Amino acid sequence: MAATMNFFRAQDEARGRTTKLVVLLVLAILMLTGSLYAIAVYAKGELMERGSLDWFQPKLFLATSGTALVVILGTSWWRISELAKGGAFVAQSLGARPVSPHTKDLAERRYLNIVEEMSLAAGLPKPACFVVDHDSTINAFAAGNNPQDAAVAVTRAR
Repeated sequence: MAATMNFFRAQDEARGRTTKLVVLLVLAILMLTGSLYAIAVYAKGELMERGSLDWFQPKLFLATSGTALVVILGTSWWRISELAKGGAFVAQSLGARPVSPHTKDLAERRYLNIVEEMSLAAGLPKPACFVVDHDSTINAFAAGNNPQDAAVAVTRAR
């Protein structure tokens, strides 16, 4: 007998993993900022009379943490703007090729039929369909910000 999946338990577990990932991201950012600050203090080489480094330098801290924040936010904004171009852009940027609605390939035709049937059953527009040739790292993915710009891709090992 096949085990049935408890959707709500899986949803709670996914929320827990997301919370852990957010906490780890914040810790990584704090460690990065602290490391940059420590390197900057050491590189600046301001020694106190006792021969130890002056670790409390507010201006240097603001400069290093501000620089790290600008780089992190800038990179995040750039990636979000790339992803906002839609599911088809994401699929093509990962090396996928669009599947023609007039394809003669039986496997691709079956793939298009399955996607069309599922979208009809769900009452959603049919997403753009893509195939990733010669990639064994992933077997399928869906991308897009909403049903209108969605795309699905499958891999095809030849």
